[in-house]
Amino acid sequence: MSSEFWKGVLSWLKDNNVIIESLNEIGLFWGNFEKTEDFFIILNHILLLGKHYIYVRKCHGRLPSLRGFIARKRRVYNIELPIARERNKLTTHFKKWEKLVAVMNTQ
Repeated sequence: MSSEFWKGVLSWLKDNNVIIESLNEIGLFWGNFEKTEDFFIILNHILLLGKHYIYVRKCHGRLPSLRGFIARKRRVYNIELPIARERNKLTTHFKKWEKLVAVMNTQ
């Protein structure tokens, strides 16, 4: 089931031009991808959130879904925003999330 979840996440990211077309499911899962600074930070964050999301869903006896994952990403963004504001790190926050903000708001 997690394989289908990751395929959906990859497709969603590629369809919205967040990641490069050549990245595949295995590369995403194992972290084998081009490690440019801005690309690495958000993709690594997606990997960690995705793995945590799958784990939590399994603990509740439910299947992971792309829609639920996108909602979870929105919540994480909204949690991090006031923290970044309080620490004067809004520039870093927005740079990290810039590729995903518009995509998350259209879903």
